[in-house]
Amino acid sequence: MKIADRYQSLLVIVVGFLVLYFIFQRNYDWYFFEFKRNYFLYAAGAIGVSSLMFDVVADVILKGWMKLAEVLGFINTRILMSLVFFIFLTPFALLQRLLSRKNYLSLKDSDKSVFHTRDHQYQPEDFDNIW
Repeated sequence: MKIADRYQSLLVIVVGFLVLYFIFQRNYDWYFFEFKRNYFLYAAGAIGVSSLMFDVVADVILKGWMKLAEVLGFINTRILMSLVFFIFLTPFALLQRLLSRKNYLSLKDSDKSVFHTRDHQYQPEDFDNIW
């Protein structure tokens, strides 16, 4: 990881903790648990100062951050794809099945088979520009 990217990622983590500190600093009724709100401020300061002073600490924090991002990406893709499937694709498929009379999976056509015999003598030119 480049030095600029490294410090940018650490800055994102520190700013994230500061934003959490300011969000939970107010007395809202939408969170139902009580904790010391200053812990977010302490975490932001500790991560910021220690990662600037010690490269080893910065590397450990960044590895943990990337691992968290990997796990969240793995979980979120499964959730999002499941939602897309069940909310969008399944209703469209059911509507198509209800409104259409043609059975698309049926192979009963006037032909006896979908395979056709091709009597072709291959030449060397057939293998030029195959794609």
